[in-house]
Amino acid sequence: MKHLNKQWLLQSEQAKLICNLQESSNQSLQEIYEHQLLQFQQNQCFGLSKSQLEELDYNYIKLIFDNSLSYKKMLVNYLPKDILSQIENVNLVALGFCTKSELEILNKYKNQLLIEVENKVHLANSITENTQKLLSNDIDFDNFNQEIVYKIVYKNKNAFICFDDVFICIENYKITESEGKEVYNFKIDDISSPLTYLSANELSYNKNDNLFNLSLLLTSIDEYEIKTHWYLTISGSDIYAIYK
Repeated sequence: MKHLNKQWLLQSEQAKLICNLQESSNQSLQEIYEHQLLQFQQNQCFGLSKSQLEELDYNYIKLIFDNSLSYKKMLVNYLPKDILSQIENVNLVALGFCTKSELEILNKYKNQLLIEVENKVHLANSITENTQKLLSNDIDFDNFNQEIVYKIVYKNKNAFICFDDVFICIENYKITESEGKEVYNFKIDDISSPLTYLSANELSYNKNDNLFNLSLLLTSIDEYEIKTHWYLTISGSDIYAIYK
């Protein structure tokens, strides 16, 4: 994937984190943590029946909250060194707060970041749109971003990427890039079910091999809310959609 890679995804999520930052309150770090944990617990409980509430494991809820917080800390630590060196408390920023001077620095960085992120999106979309014209049928690949991938099946000479109401078929497939990870088996009736969704995709065409390359940037979230981003590129002689 030339443009929408892991770096692009992390930068996109950094920008979202910075957009939600507020100036530090008078509360201590521990007080902010406990308040946000309580809000998270309440959100998890919303809409549950009395019996479901009785079975709820609050230690598990705290664990997934902490894992989510660890991911945000990673995003903060991924900031350029010259900016990170000006952050007084990484944990506080991960919780959504920072000083006024830090907010000014981070907002300036965010504005630059958004331009870079959007430029990569425009470049990737341009390549995809031009390649789509060569396919046997028209597929709007943008529609699949952020959608849950239920499974990827390799049968005979074809690969099938299975979404909720459509299969994307890659004829005469070959895997040209893989990190060896598998799609989680998502169960819609299980609130703690792990899942895999499509974060971004990019379609290109290789004239030398006469093959289409569908590059997928996937995000898997396990039952403990630990995120993993991974690549999969599948090449084939044609790509089309089969609707259920």
